[in-house]
Amino acid sequence: MLATLSACKSAAGPKTAPDGRIAQLNVITVPVALDLDGKAGPDGIAVKLYAASERSPKAIRLREGKVELVIFNGTFQNRTNPPAILRTFTYEAKELRLHELNSGIGWGYEFTLPWGTNLPTQRLISVGARYTSPDGRSIVSRTSSVTVLNK
Repeated sequence: MLATLSACKSAAGPKTAPDGRIAQLNVITVPVALDLDGKAGPDGIAVKLYAASERSPKAIRLREGKVELVIFNGTFQNRTNPPAILRTFTYEAKELRLHELNSGIGWGYEFTLPWGTNLPTQRLISVGARYTSPDGRSIVSRTSSVTVLNK
C-alpha cells in the first residue's frame, strides 16, 4: 500500500522526460471536499497531479507506467501509523491522457475522486500519489490535506 506517502518529496518538470525518468510528483488539492452527487454534503475531492524531471523546469507528461492516487482517512501529522485508506484509484498511462491538462507550469493531470461508500470519519483527509515506471521504480508524492465538512 501507499503508507510511505508521508516520507517523500514533491515539486514541479518538457513534454516527456528526455530519459523517461520522473524525479518528483506534486499533488495539489482544493482546500475542501466537494459535493459531486448534488445531495447535501461532500462526497469527493478534486486533485491535480504534476510530474517533474530533473532535466526540465516545467511539469512533464506521463507516457508510460501507472499512477495510483490514494485518499486517506486523516492526516499523517503526529502519527506513528498511517491513517486508514478510504479509496485507491489506479490509472495506466493511456488512461491518464483523458485527464491531461496544459498550463503555465507544464503538463499535468486533473481528477475528480469520489470516496464512494467509504465515508471519512476525520475532519481532515489526505491524498497522495505514486508513479510506478515500467521497470518497477516508484516515485511517491507528499500528501495534501483536504477539509471535510459534515453532511
